[in-house]
Amino acid sequence: QLNARSEHMVSSNDSQRTDADTNINESVNEQIDVIRRPIGAVNSAKENLQFLLVYIHSRMHQDTDKFCREVLCNEQFIEFINDNQVLVWGGDVDTYDGYREASEALRPTTFPFLAVISPRENKMVVIKRMEGLLELDEVVAMIKQTIEDNEPYLVVVRDDRNQRITNQLLREQQDAAYQESLRADQEKERVKKAESERLEKEKEEEDRKAREAEKKIEHYKSERARRADRVPAEPAADDPIGVKLIIKFPSGSRLERRFSIKNTVETLYDYVHTSDEAPMDFVIVTNFPRKTLTYQQNSTDIPTLEELGITRPSMLFIQDESDD
Repeated sequence: QLNARSEHMVSSNDSQRTDADTNINESVNEQIDVIRRPIGAVNSAKENLQFLLVYIHSRMHQDTDKFCREVLCNEQFIEFINDNQVLVWGGDVDTYDGYREASEALRPTTFPFLAVISPRENKMVVIKRMEGLLELDEVVAMIKQTIEDNEPYLVVVRDDRNQRITNQLLREQQDAAYQESLRADQEKERVKKAESERLEKEKEEEDRKAREAEKKIEHYKSERARRADRVPAEPAADDPIGVKLIIKFPSGSRLERRFSIKNTVETLYDYVHTSDEAPMDFVIVTNFPRKTLTYQQNSTDIPTLEELGITRPSMLFIQDESDD
C-alpha cells in the first residue's frame, strides 16, 4: 500500500549528471507537471475511485532516458492519461521520499517501472506492474487493458457510493423537512401557548379590576351611609345664619337646600354624597369667582361656609373626578 506523496521524479541538484541527462530529466519534470495530480494522489485516487499510475524513476538506469523521451514525454501518452482521467504519481529512487514511499512499497526488480494501482475493498491495490523498457504502444495497450478489466468493479463501487450519497442526501432532506415541520409545530404551539397565557392574564386582570371595582362600590356605599348620618338638620327658613344653596350636577339635575353658614365644607360634600347623582369622586366648585372647595379629611381646621365667603344664596357645581 502506497502513502500519498507527489514529487518530481528527478533531482535537479545532482552536479554529476551530463548535460544530455539534465535536459531529458528536466523535460520529464515538465511533462510530469502536466500529467500528475496534486499532493495526495493516492488518497485522491482512493477517495475519487480513480486509477493511479505510479512511475518509479532511476536516472542511473541505462533505459531511463529512452523511456522518458519516447513514453512519458510523448504527447500521445499524456493525452491517453488525461482522457482516461488517470492520476499520476512519480518518485525518484535516489531521493529519500521516493525510495521510502515507492520502492520499498512496490519493490521493483528493474527499471523503468510502472504500476497501476486501483481502489479495492477500501484500500489501494496494485493491479498491474510494468517493468523494463517497453514501447509506447505496449505501455498504452497494457494500461488500457488494465482499465477495461477493472473499470466494471469501480463502476459498481461508484454506483454504490453514489447510491449511498443519494440515500444520505435523501435522509438529510427528510430530516431537514422533519426538523422544519417540528420547528413549525413548536412555533405554533409556542404561539398558541403565548396566546393562551395572554388571554389568561387578561382575564385575571379583568377579574382583578372587577373585584377592585366591586370593592370600591361597596366602600362607596358604606361611605355614603356614613356621610348621610353626619348631615345635620336643615336650618329653618327664618334662621338668620341659614343660606340657600343650589348644587348642579354634570347631568344638569340639581339639589336645593339650606345650610348654616357655620357648617363646614365637609358638610356640603356629605350632603352631595347622599344623592344618587353624585359621582364616586368629585369636587365642588363655585361659579364666580371660580374656586374649588376642598378640605383635608380628619382635619380639625376645616373651613366653614362663612369662612369661604358663602353667606348668600349661591349656585355650586359638581365636577366629576371619577376615572373614565
